[in-house]
Amino acid sequence: MLINVPDYLAELRRCAKAPVFSVSTDQEEIGRIQAKQIGALLPRGGSVLYIQGPSEHFAAKLRTSGTQAILPQNIRVSGLRGNWTEEGAARSVSSWLKLTAANRLRVDLVAAQNDLMAMAARKVFQSVSDVTEREHWMNTPFIGVDGLPKTGKSWVRERSLTATVVMPPSAGHALKLMLESLASPSSVPEKNWLPPESFPPVAELRPVAAASL
Repeated sequence: MLINVPDYLAELRRCAKAPVFSVSTDQEEIGRIQAKQIGALLPRGGSVLYIQGPSEHFAAKLRTSGTQAILPQNIRVSGLRGNWTEEGAARSVSSWLKLTAANRLRVDLVAAQNDLMAMAARKVFQSVSDVTEREHWMNTPFIGVDGLPKTGKSWVRERSLTATVVMPPSAGHALKLMLESLASPSSVPEKNWLPPESFPPVAELRPVAAASL
């Protein structure tokens, strides 16, 4: 069983005596869900600060392509790079804030490719010295990905985040498929995608005013 999907999976599956298959969350669907969340929160359009994972990472690439595929045309995106960590995202956002261009850009929503980076960005903006600017940032929606019960979901309930994308745990599903494969090797597909979900559901998200319009 493999959590990610390497290029050699098909060949390994043909040669191996043990069951070989992959189980992973649909990373492009994660991106599409974030695009839907953005569209629901900014139905009239606006400007989004989008904090991505490392450029070479497969999940970051797929989440980005999923978001770009269905993002409404009236949404403008400014991209930053993080490294999946609070520290990395905080450094990236802090550097962005120091740029002259950042001071002229009015952001209506902050989207990050995981919840830790979204919260790191919020903490940076929470420390802005200008009271009016800080108030704007604290009223700006922040959305992320992972949706773990004690972090992402909890932050949404506390209203630190507006929304997250829940990634279903793969271990239990992988074990179930392993048992099925041992009983009937041909019954388990090579690639198995688990569907992510918006939390809260996209239909429950309420529009916010876009300050940049």
